[in-house]
Amino acid sequence: MPALALLGQLWIVIAPLAAVDDALAAGMLDKLAAEATELQVNQPEKWQQYENDAGAVFAENERRTAGWKKRSAPPRPDLVPLKLPLAFLVDRLLREPPPITDNKESTLEEQRLLRAQRDGHLRHEAYFTAIVHSDDERRIAAMAGRIA
Repeated sequence: MPALALLGQLWIVIAPLAAVDDALAAGMLDKLAAEATELQVNQPEKWQQYENDAGAVFAENERRTAGWKKRSAPPRPDLVPLKLPLAFLVDRLLREPPPITDNKESTLEEQRLLRAQRDGHLRHEAYFTAIVHSDDERRIAAMAGRIA
């Protein structure tokens, strides 16, 4: 996704955040967490399908970009077409380990491990973009709670 397009998406989401009350945002994350837990408990097969679908997107993207040698940047994983529920997206975004940005290791194997961990930013970006494009209007309050 071009940087300007992503920046435009961020602006659409961040501009109204000034009007969102912090307590509302924190409460929204709590509600979405409860909704995610309820979905996991009451409909585990549906939750597992969401995880499988998202995992398939990441695996396919990794397969397509494994030996990327073109001049352009490789395609990013795209969860938007899956139309996953907001509770699932927020849950996954909050549970995803943070991406690693610094590389102080020296051996080739350590560098490969760090590169795999650093690619976590692609997962964060994919979840974030899917939240931005979600039809659920609670997305703004959820993102305000995540950013705050």
